[in-house]
Parts: sequence; structure tokens; C-alpha cells
Amino acid sequence: MNCLLIVASGKSTRFGGYPKAFVPIGDKLVVENTVHLAKPMFDEIYIAVNEETYAAYKDAITGCRMFPIVTGNGDAHSVLKCLKFLRMKEKDVTKVAVCWGDAYFTDSSPFLEAASCMENFPELVPAVVLCSQDSNPYAWFKLDGVHIKKAYFANRENRVAFGVHDQSLFILTVDLSVRYLEEYKRELGIGDDYCERSPEMKLLYFFEWLYECGKFPPAECKMIPPGSVLSFNTMEEAEEIRLRIKARKKQNSEVKCDKDCAF
Repeated sequence: MNCLLIVASGKSTRFGGYPKAFVPIGDKLVVENTVHLAKPMFDEIYIAVNEETYAAYKDAITGCRMFPIVTGNGDAHSVLKCLKFLRMKEKDVTKVAVCWGDAYFTDSSPFLEAASCMENFPELVPAVVLCSQDSNPYAWFKLDGVHIKKAYFANRENRVAFGVHDQSLFILTVDLSVRYLEEYKRELGIGDDYCERSPEMKLLYFFEWLYECGKFPPAECKMIPPGSVLSFNTMEEAEEIRLRIKARKKQNSEVKCDKDCAF
């Protein structure tokens, strides 16, 4: 059984508190677009949101199952909560595709790659991260072969022109990921519930930790073609995506018209 988990439980602090996954782009909300593109490849799609978003949008998206969680200390903490929920609901699911709710997918190709990857990667690998070689990435990996060795985040002093950048889409072996995330959480001194004084538990740093601790199989990187996943942190960046999608649709329409006219 193929299952997709969309994690959209953050507080969207940098976006003024508005849930980024529910921003309209084109004729669909961001997360609605994800469900639409991924649906043919997955038997079930779950969307995890925080309690406030659930109250406002619980009936907004069809073709999926939405559930609320209490936002954790970082995205990896929230992923751990989601995996535990999913393990209770879908006892036969051993692997799950996970994507961020605020990622805008321009086509279905990343989900085709994810579905294929779920069928083929070994059971003992805890995570496979779908990546592309992107320019000016917000985050990037240093690799040891296909293994993720180190994760970097861009700041004023630390930037690269090109880097191996995650495409907001991951394949996780459920039981192994829960076990290793629990150990990572304990090592960071984080409890089960949100605590303002606790450190942030980042999923990309979790992949780095898997490699550095040496006790577990490391996460692996699978390269896919770039250009199918867009991200935004501000209203202005969301508008840039709207304009980009509008321009692409216009271009496709003109190409179709030219082909029709040729006949």
C-alpha cells in the first residue's frame, strides 16, 4: 500500500501566521494541488495540520484524510508525531512518502519518482531524500556516495551557487524512522510535547546525525530532475510563483494553438 503523508503543521511564523499550505495559487490551494498531482500514485493521502488550521480547513480538501497534531519542536518532531499517528491508522504500511505542505509541485513527476523509489529501496534504509542540483539553494547536502553526510542552511556567510537540494519529498521506513527519531529526540533533550525552551529538531539535521552517530544506516539521496518543486516564505514569493504558473499555462496554450492551427 502506497501512502503519502503531507506535513503542514507549522505555525508559518515567517508568513505572518497564515498557513502556507492553504495559500491559493492558480485555481487550487497549495496542498490541494499536491493532493491532485499525487492522488494517482498513492492509495491513501494524509495531511497533518496544527489544531488551529484543522478547525478552519478540516473540510476544505477532498481526496485525503486530514488530522490535527500539536506542533512539535521543529519539523522532525512533527514528522515523528505524524508517523506514530499513521502507524496506528495504517498498520500494514511499512514505508511512507512524506512531503512538506507548503511545497508547490508544478507537475506529478516527483511523485512518480517517489512511488517507484518506495518499491525498490531496501528495508534497512531509514530514509531516502529526493534531491536535485539547484542554484542558490536554501539548504543543501554534502554526500558520501549516495549517503547524506552533512546538511547546510544558507545564511549571509554560508551560501553556494549550486548544491544538492532536497525537493521537500522523502521516503521513510516507518518503524526505523520512529525508532531513530526517538533516539535523536532524547539526545537533544526534547520531550514528547512542545516546549518553548527546547531546541529545534530539524529533519535535515536528523539525516546528518544518522551518518555521524555511526550506529544506524545513513539516509540516502536520490537525484531527480530539477524544476518541479517551488517554495516560498513570503507573500511576494507566493505571487512570483502565481505569475510563473500563469506564464507557463499561457505558453502551453499558445503551443497547443500552434499545433492545432498546423492541422
